[in-house]
Amino acid sequence: MRRQNFIFELIILLLIVIFLLIPPVLTSPSAAINQFETWAFPLRNICISIFCLALYFIYKKVFGQKKKIFYPSLLALGCLIFFSLILKFIASHFNTGVIQVVNMPGGAKELFYCFLTFITGAIYEEIIYRFYLADAIRHIAGPRQNKRLEKVLFFVCEVFACIAFALAHRYLGIFAVINAALAHIVLRFLYVKTGLIWNCVLIHFVYNIISLILL
Repeated sequence: MRRQNFIFELIILLLIVIFLLIPPVLTSPSAAINQFETWAFPLRNICISIFCLALYFIYKKVFGQKKKIFYPSLLALGCLIFFSLILKFIASHFNTGVIQVVNMPGGAKELFYCFLTFITGAIYEEIIYRFYLADAIRHIAGPRQNKRLEKVLFFVCEVFACIAFALAHRYLGIFAVINAALAHIVLRFLYVKTGLIWNCVLIHFVYNIISLILL
């Protein structure tokens, strides 16, 4: 039974890597620009979010974080905005690095589609990158008797999840990659300290809205 569970979990992880982690890394800037020129019904995002919600409830008891201490959500949001502003200021002094691919929605219909796009994007990105990826790899690898080896495995898994999320924003330029890496660290820390993935989803969603309107 344990071997069957291992094979099942490994297959799920490989499918997520192939279909959810690799495609964003290969997305070209031109494809991203075409995607956000006009706001459309985010069917793909909704389907991925439904899959990720099922993934969350399946694995919640397997490696879900227990609530430890209260970590100020507004502080996390402030860190995300601060990092973004600093990087945008630095990027403004270079000819490359910032690619504007998001247009303001026009009308109630596009505004609704924009809301759906951002909320579903926040849901599946938080579940995949903050809740699932690092803990799933560590869980599949199994417990290690050697504490030093366990610490190395922990570090490798966390770094891999951070890099995967950062590279998913490669189409926006190098400064967006750096910003995404910093955002992952803040949001992952928020999740580990609170055990509340929906807290991260809310912060992610609010940050995206602020980025669209103000940043």
